[in-house]
Amino acid sequence: MASPPHRQQAFLEDGRDFPPETPIFANDAARNHAETLFFAVLQRLEANERLATPYRRVDMVRLMHRFSRTQQSKDLVLRSFCASACIDMTADLETVDIEPLPGKVVEFTDYLFANFFLPLKASSAKTPQPTPASLSVPTLAPHEVLPGSAHGLATLRRDCLIRDKHRCVISRKFDEVEAAERIRRDGDDATDDEGHRFVALGMEPDDFADVEVAHILPHSLMSHEGNVDVDKQTARRNALAILDMFDVGVRHLIEGPNVDRPTNALTLTSQYHKRFGSFRTFFLETAEPHTYRIDSLAAPLLR
Repeated sequence: MASPPHRQQAFLEDGRDFPPETPIFANDAARNHAETLFFAVLQRLEANERLATPYRRVDMVRLMHRFSRTQQSKDLVLRSFCASACIDMTADLETVDIEPLPGKVVEFTDYLFANFFLPLKASSAKTPQPTPASLSVPTLAPHEVLPGSAHGLATLRRDCLIRDKHRCVISRKFDEVEAAERIRRDGDDATDDEGHRFVALGMEPDDFADVEVAHILPHSLMSHEGNVDVDKQTARRNALAILDMFDVGVRHLIEGPNVDRPTNALTLTSQYHKRFGSFRTFFLETAEPHTYRIDSLAAPLLR
């Protein structure tokens, strides 16, 4: 029998590049049955103390399904969990052997943490901060810019600063370097990107800060064949397979030079960059398109 990590890898890789025209479930009735079974099993496991430490594993599995963005992604969560736990998705709850499931859930969640959440957290903590590219610097064609290169990151920072009006999207603090240059050039007539004079706005030193570009999905998720060893390639493939359980196909938005496009980055102060990279600050989608609610895991006094 394969070891747990190999079994996890096998069923996850089976879901990679899963064709949208090949559904996991034959019909809605089959999906509804699998979902009912999934939630019933998790409810049975809820009281198991082993699954509550060092984090609430059952909640983690349930929330992965809840926050998957598409039905196809939700189906992948169902299939991946049931395959890992050796549960037949067509079975009735009464026929499922509950006794070995706590150990299966531990294996499943440990694999997700080791292959996705912890690497993502470690690699998201900081994006290198090059000097912003001058607007007069010749623009290279996308295929000529290597992901993560100094030119690519400088252009990304420039484009994000312009898009976000040189302000942190959370604190709204204005980029200190840009403000200093405008004040040197225009004195008291220096303005923000909307044409408001800093002096008229009553801005004080605390209203300015070093503003950085922060990747949403980091370079570590992208595979550069030939540049890294086999273990790193495998780790990246595993992470991308897990990413599909949140949003099938989203990785195609960050392939190649797309990883350094403004659609995959935010403008943040250094403080919020660290918090965002360590999952302590996050964005929740709202009903209004392209609008998010900012939330934090920190105590109110530290937000």
